[in-house]
Amino acid sequence: MDEEALAWRTIGIVERMCLEKGLHRRETLQQPAILAEGRERILRLFWSIYVLDMRWSFGTGMPFALEDTDIDPWLPEPEEKTPYLRVMIRYSRIAAKVWKFISAFNNTNEIKKDEMNYLDWQVMRWAAAIPESLRLDQPFDQAQQDPRSIRRLRSLLYLRANQLRMLIYRPVLHSATHIMRYPAESQIVVDLAKDTIQFITKLNETSDIYRLQQVTFNWFLVSALAVLFLAVSQTPAQFSAHSKVEFYMALELVKGFSPRSYVSRRLWKSIKGLRKLGPQLGLQTHQQPDETARSAIEPAGGSAMVDTMEQVPAPSTHSHTTPDGAQMTRELMEWFEAVGNIEDQIMSVGTGMQTYEEPWQYGARMGNGYTFDFGGELSSLMKDCF
Repeated sequence: MDEEALAWRTIGIVERMCLEKGLHRRETLQQPAILAEGRERILRLFWSIYVLDMRWSFGTGMPFALEDTDIDPWLPEPEEKTPYLRVMIRYSRIAAKVWKFISAFNNTNEIKKDEMNYLDWQVMRWAAAIPESLRLDQPFDQAQQDPRSIRRLRSLLYLRANQLRMLIYRPVLHSATHIMRYPAESQIVVDLAKDTIQFITKLNETSDIYRLQQVTFNWFLVSALAVLFLAVSQTPAQFSAHSKVEFYMALELVKGFSPRSYVSRRLWKSIKGLRKLGPQLGLQTHQQPDETARSAIEPAGGSAMVDTMEQVPAPSTHSHTTPDGAQMTRELMEWFEAVGNIEDQIMSVGTGMQTYEEPWQYGARMGNGYTFDFGGELSSLMKDCF
């Protein structure tokens, strides 16, 4: 049994014990054994397990072990002196709705715009209701004066709001057709991803919070990176130039990923899958043998790192080994440059190419005979990153 399944099973056992003890029912709080242990202590325990289950499910793709419908709607929340837990309980309730919305889309591929906008409104209302002591509404230079523990919690809540909103709007990126049909929603999710990357980069520059707790923050980082990659891959003409700076910001942080981290393994799984799409694109990334030849990543994309006419195989990596952050950065960088420049590459293949009325239509056929409509496959490959 792998680590992911074992942890999910452990959480499930703990939650079943809570249900067996009746901790999800209000009347149980009056039992002598509960009163002896302390009513507020038991409430904090139960709601902490509930929040942990929601977070674990979102992080792994596993189903919830405890549904909202299982919980007594009159069960009180913890007292006011635990504001972060109270905020996270309300976050988790919205997250459960977002989960069902995403699951329904995965089954039907149908975008329900009204439901999407309503969920987004709920997230924004939740963020606005965060207590002032935990709300991040001041510039970074002023925030540096706050206690480190408070600044960390504020940062996490800010990123969680972005994360939920990205999940809500992510379905519009699953195909170029969806992006053209929902331009406002597409721009929202890309802007959220860019903001997340900018925030984590600034946090890293102004404190040691990110460096000391990368496992926590890298989930948000990779999710945002996946959004940008998905958007650029589907409609490079629309998003490539405007997302390049943030994409390279994220790659600078990816360089520091530990090969042993859970997030690194999931990101590498997606990168390996992306290689299979190369023939469909008619592209092959040019691998530089020496990483020191690129001592600095250029956000402006000044150096030509892709030769689409050369067929140089990707570096071989053992299937059970995750490479370091430098190699993952290199491969993502080359793919971004390749896909981001694909419009120019297609137009330079030869004369007599068909002129398309819509930006996304150039993906129908390349001049060299390759066809590619990889929206669904690409979305499936990047799914783990969310």
